[in-house]
Amino acid sequence: MKLRPKVITLIVCLFAVLSLAQLLVQRGILLPSFAELERQAATTDMERVSHALEGDMEQLAISARDWGNWIDTYTFMSDRNAGYIAANLNADSISTLHLDALAFIDLKGGVIWPRAGEGDSIGADFISRPQLPAARAWTDALRYGRPVSGLLRTSKGPLLATMSPVLDGSGTGAHRGMVLMGRLLTPEVIARIGRQAQASLNMTAAGAATFAASEKVRTFEVARDTWLAERHDTTVVFKDFFDVTGAPLFTMRIESPRTISARGRDTVAYASVFLVFAGAAALALLIVMLKRAVLDPVTTLTRHARQIGATGDFTSTLDLNRPDELGELAREFDRMVRHLAGAKAQAETEAKRAQAASQAKTDFLATMSHEIRTPMNGVLGCVSLLLETPLRPEQEEFAQIIRRSADSLLTILNDILDYSKVEAGHLTLEEIAFDLRASCDDIHRLLQQSALQRGLMLQLHYSPQAPQFIRGDAVRMRQILLNLTSNAIKFTERGSVRIEVSRPDGAHLEIAVQDTGIGISPEQLPKLFERFTQADSSITRRYGGTGLGLAICKRLVELMGGQIGATSTPGQGSRFFFIVPLVVAPSVSEPLPASPPLRHYRPGRRILVVEDNPINQRIAEHMLRKLGHTMDLAQHGREALELLSAHRYDLVLMDCQMPEMDGIEATAHIRNPASSVLDHDIPVIAMTANAFAEDRERCLAVGMNDFLAKPVDREILAQLIDQWTAAASSAALPEQRKSG
Repeated sequence: MKLRPKVITLIVCLFAVLSLAQLLVQRGILLPSFAELERQAATTDMERVSHALEGDMEQLAISARDWGNWIDTYTFMSDRNAGYIAANLNADSISTLHLDALAFIDLKGGVIWPRAGEGDSIGADFISRPQLPAARAWTDALRYGRPVSGLLRTSKGPLLATMSPVLDGSGTGAHRGMVLMGRLLTPEVIARIGRQAQASLNMTAAGAATFAASEKVRTFEVARDTWLAERHDTTVVFKDFFDVTGAPLFTMRIESPRTISARGRDTVAYASVFLVFAGAAALALLIVMLKRAVLDPVTTLTRHARQIGATGDFTSTLDLNRPDELGELAREFDRMVRHLAGAKAQAETEAKRAQAASQAKTDFLATMSHEIRTPMNGVLGCVSLLLETPLRPEQEEFAQIIRRSADSLLTILNDILDYSKVEAGHLTLEEIAFDLRASCDDIHRLLQQSALQRGLMLQLHYSPQAPQFIRGDAVRMRQILLNLTSNAIKFTERGSVRIEVSRPDGAHLEIAVQDTGIGISPEQLPKLFERFTQADSSITRRYGGTGLGLAICKRLVELMGGQIGATSTPGQGSRFFFIVPLVVAPSVSEPLPASPPLRHYRPGRRILVVEDNPINQRIAEHMLRKLGHTMDLAQHGREALELLSAHRYDLVLMDCQMPEMDGIEATAHIRNPASSVLDHDIPVIAMTANAFAEDRERCLAVGMNDFLAKPVDREILAQLIDQWTAAASSAALPEQRKSG
């Protein structure tokens, strides 16, 4: 679908959605809001009624308090002064106060006035007496002289009643009794309260609020004693009132027409009709304006861009003179087209530079790999040969530590040289069962001498709860612990370094290194595990280091699914720890002896070794002699061709990087039928420090039969010699292997 019908369709759909939304808003929000407003208004009317009743009760309480604090009343409670009765307890006084009940009660609950024949109907004898003892607040008020108010059930109807203590003129001291005043809720009083509340008020018996079964009524509970009923045209609010014992006494009812909801429905209907017509007109106008202001210019711009893409003509311009954003877009489009050719050329140049930089990095890594593997071949080869000589147990233990340490160092160097793979997240961990206790003991023995030379005590504490055998990457675990312990020794001048292995819970393993060294400031702690970072430059000058070790440890621990951290106090020491998930393994077999017995291979082969490094020449000579073979030595490829032209050999061990002629070129000459070599099919095995995959592929592509990376393992060397010399003897050149 093109832009124009798409925009029109989108606008129409938007209008439909907005219309539906406003309808839903009206139905779901506005109309319910009007109904809620109506309910609030009805509830407010009932609240005004309650406040009016409370106002009457407060007036009674004020009158009772005034009489109770009058000294004449205080005296009357003890002597029943006839003058007090004549002057104050007459019909005029009672009428002025609008009282329907008045009584003076002594401390024992007896009525002092009016007695039989006194006060006519103003006495409290019509009050239901059993309810007073049941009202604890009223009995406590009589006992302790506290004012109290409430509704009382009487034979004449509900009574607003209040009782106040009779005190001396100062309002202090012990009370002599209580004065009770009450006012009946007569129809006249209810009408007066309704006028005050501006509501149509009725009082009914408690629980009498019912509706006919045929009426559709919705009820809402407003409060514990208040509820609301909605009928089609009226709203009714009911409020229950309770006597002093908590029993229902009567129900107030306010009924009002639902004028707010009716007006709300009318308003919503008018608004819906108006919005529909107004929206339709606005929709038509919007489509016309969008077509002129946006769709037509965009169509022109699209046509121009399609023309440039089809013809490749960057000289044409877009004739779209507009002062708005679309005009600016057209001008920027023309400017972009003018610069497109130059940008393309620049991008090609940058791509070539990036390719050159990548190739330079690859060449550097290949060179570093060769230069490091060459001496490592000497170290591992000499140690392997040393372990085959008669050694004292202590010497054999030291040699074993050297070999295992060199193996670990070689693995670490491989990963550092291929650091681009680490940064790309391609480094993978192996998971094997290994002896963690033995690995920790090795590191402890390996670094013990270094610690003693600095005057330090190196301790290893292996918790009984920590398992001896676990599953994981033994080399990486050893690398992390070796780095942390070496750092601790390097940065500790006196005291001790302690390696702790523990099991904080059933699912994790914790290894920590505690030292008494220089410590690290709190500000520097968060930066420790960043690449090329140390606490400060003075530490680098004093202790050395690249600051890469902890960053590598952090990456390795994270690959294991764990976390690494440190705590430190400057001047007192540091504690580095890492916690990894724990997978306990069953016991693994004991490590192989230092010099495992070789399988029986066929000896007596004559082998040409092409190697320019004197140490590696010496290692190859001893290994081949141990295997029972004889060898000749060539310093470079040109010398090897001379020997192969003069003598017959069973196999060639070919280095790749050599002076005069490298191994790749020499192998090409060997496989060339036109060369003077006596045996063009002689097995050639690359024995080189170039250990990258592309190096192996290049060796196999030029005609070499196999590939052996330095440092050389004698067992693998023996297997390859036996395999390829046997194949050559049967005059069948085997298919070249695809992996080294």
